[in-house]
Amino acid sequence: MDHERTTFIPAELSGEPLARFLERLNNIEETRTTMQDGNQCSNAPSEVIRLIEKSSFTPTQVACVRYLTGHWQVSVPGEDVYTTVTGAKPFGEWRNYVSKLVCGVRKAIPRDLSLYIIQGSGRYLFDWRREVSSWFVPSDRAEVLGNMPPDTIPLMSYCNQVEVKDSQTIIPRLTPTELAIVGELGGAYPGLVNRDRLIRTIWNHEQDDINLRDCLWVHISRLEGKIASFPGGAFDIVNTQNVGYALSRVS
Repeated sequence: MDHERTTFIPAELSGEPLARFLERLNNIEETRTTMQDGNQCSNAPSEVIRLIEKSSFTPTQVACVRYLTGHWQVSVPGEDVYTTVTGAKPFGEWRNYVSKLVCGVRKAIPRDLSLYIIQGSGRYLFDWRREVSSWFVPSDRAEVLGNMPPDTIPLMSYCNQVEVKDSQTIIPRLTPTELAIVGELGGAYPGLVNRDRLIRTIWNHEQDDINLRDCLWVHISRLEGKIASFPGGAFDIVNTQNVGYALSRVS
């Protein structure tokens, strides 16, 4: 197997169904290439030949699985999936393209695995199939928590949780905008975060804009309502002299 065909397999998956599945994908792709070159493939497993003849796996599906396996349990943007499998920048109906590609991959992967879409974010997560209605923190978000002030980690873990809706969809507790806000406030805890800094972080907007200030206030109000249900202790978001916001523990 040459370097281009090598697929990263996380250590915890060695010998598991995913590893065997990826090996089969490699066999399928190699056999397809040989067939296209006009050779007989006399040594190819009959199962592989049948899968190719029925177009069970396409080259783009194979590329998609390899990319997602390299980001095992890490959420990835849909546009990165598109760029990886096509080699082009996203344009036109690229979201529909990725959605159809993901549907095909879901039909091919073993039943104990799931390719989730994170609702409202356009991101995908390749993971073990988890129990419906269970909550967890994706690995990439868990890594971010390690950089937070210790007092805020339980709250930040709560905010970064996602809920398994079904075998294809997970729902984040917070919206991407709310997550960006609480991430800034949690990282600066117990200090103040300037309002303009929050606006730049969320909307990449340098100039003061009263509409964005109002929009920020709306998002923070909704965020306050969500963190009020945090079971590990009460936190509040304080508006300090109309200059910025700070995360504060309620005594």
